[in-house]
Amino acid sequence: MSTKLNMSKFNREERGVWNEMKMSLHSHNSYFVRKPFYPHNMDSWEKEHKELEHEYHKKLKNMISVRVKFEAEENQREKEMEAAQAIIMLQHREEKKVKRIAKKEKVASTPIVPRRSSRISLRC
Repeated sequence: MSTKLNMSKFNREERGVWNEMKMSLHSHNSYFVRKPFYPHNMDSWEKEHKELEHEYHKKLKNMISVRVKFEAEENQREKEMEAAQAIIMLQHREEKKVKRIAKKEKVASTPIVPRRSSRISLRC
């Protein structure tokens, strides 16, 4: 895991684990922890350091994979909802079209009676 490139994509829990790892590695790198290992036993200190780092990286990788899987499922659900809404909109549009056509046919079937004003009827 690199620092800056991947850190921007971490969520809050992942950043917390990352910061916990940094603090743990920093404390493991301190003088008082290294002093008992120095100078003849530095290999075991490095081994502990790498194990600690590997453990945190494994934990982070697991968290990221769970988050990515959840986001993929969420995106799939959103796409399905959008598709369902599009189908509903098409059905609604078709119903409106049928009603509009029926209304036009009903209006066309009734004879149009010209409007006569009372003024015109008085003259005749």
